[in-house]
Amino acid sequence: MGVAVGGVILDESLLLASNSPQHENPSLQPVADSLLRKLRHSKIPTGISYDMGLSDNKVSLLKRLATLYSFDCFILNESSVDDAKNEILLAWGDTGGSILYVVSDKKKEFFPKLSNCGWLIIVLRSLGQESAAEGVVRVQTCGITKGLTTLYNKWKR
Repeated sequence: MGVAVGGVILDESLLLASNSPQHENPSLQPVADSLLRKLRHSKIPTGISYDMGLSDNKVSLLKRLATLYSFDCFILNESSVDDAKNEILLAWGDTGGSILYVVSDKKKEFFPKLSNCGWLIIVLRSLGQESAAEGVVRVQTCGITKGLTTLYNKWKR
């Protein structure tokens, strides 16, 4: 029997273009809008996470995206996992399933702490010059948003 997904958290490393300098206007990965739209229409509780060390410009962009797509925004780093779990529980209530956390492999040092909280973790690995955006395209191509939507809708019935 499979595991029910009760919510999705997208790490900022998947959404923000990695070529944006720290203090300039940040930009999104080319396919971020498409993924965010699909998740919004799926009705699956969705959040965007970011690290406390992120620039104000990037945090502002992420919060605008969260508002635009009716998502939540959570601070999530190694020292705040428990706080984030409590904040997610307050925002979403009992989701009836596991949280799916989608992140790039740039945050490997963070994974051991997350694996202890019972979340399902999808790590998009950068191969050579491949960007997280290409990984997101693969996730979309594999039908993850459609599959998640189907699972979530079956669970909600």
